[in-house]
Amino acid sequence: MNIKLKTLAIGIIINILLGLILSYLLGGIGLTVALILAAVYVGFKVEKNYKVGALNGAILGIIFGICFGILLDNSLGLLYLRAIGLVIFLLLIPTVIFGIIGAISSIIGIYINEKHQRA
Repeated sequence: MNIKLKTLAIGIIINILLGLILSYLLGGIGLTVALILAAVYVGFKVEKNYKVGALNGAILGIIFGICFGILLDNSLGLLYLRAIGLVIFLLLIPTVIFGIIGAISSIIGIYINEKHQRA
């Protein structure tokens, strides 16, 4: 399996910038839309291998999920309450969900790339 670090780094930057803009414009759903668009970009830039694309998109989603969980934890102030079980839960659920969303979105990006090259 190849992890495309340059493409992944650009995807993270796109995710952060779009996340800031879209969360301001759309609210909480803007973060998810930013992840989807960044993962589609990652899938588009990765070669025609669906496994590699899904892996890179999942990594992007996992990184986003961890950041989202940490921000959610900080906003709720749970770390100060020493509710470690809840903190782990708040990190685990977004990480898994956003990892799946990133993988699916990246596969869509690969599909778009294939259609683009055929045209």
